[in-house]
Amino acid sequence: MSFTDAGTGVPYFYLTTTLDPTGNFAVKDERASCAITEKQLGTCGIQDPQSPGCSKFTIIGKLIMVQTNTTEGAFGESALFSSHPQFLGWPKRTHAFDVFKLVPVRLFLVNNFKPPRRLSVKKYLGYKFL
Repeated sequence: MSFTDAGTGVPYFYLTTTLDPTGNFAVKDERASCAITEKQLGTCGIQDPQSPGCSKFTIIGKLIMVQTNTTEGAFGESALFSSHPQFLGWPKRTHAFDVFKLVPVRLFLVNNFKPPRRLSVKKYLGYKFL
């Protein structure tokens, strides 16, 4: 699933509430998680992305639809469309696409055969991302 955090650490998604279960379920039950593997950075070499030697970062939180007529809604759309220009051609009205964000509640990191490590949400959100 394509997403962007636009340097905020909070992932934004462009989801439909009619064609895909993720957006539809989020409207009813906002609990969600997103796992991101180090493989996406190109730093795992030939390791399998499922290998514990290839780090994984998981955000557990609330997947919330962002109101489109707000500053945050405009920010989310702009960030998503900049990162994924193909979204611009997706039929918003007929397919009910909306911006969602995953608000972090818990974070953990699996790194190189070590036990999962919980990370501070406060420190994570306070970090200045690129």
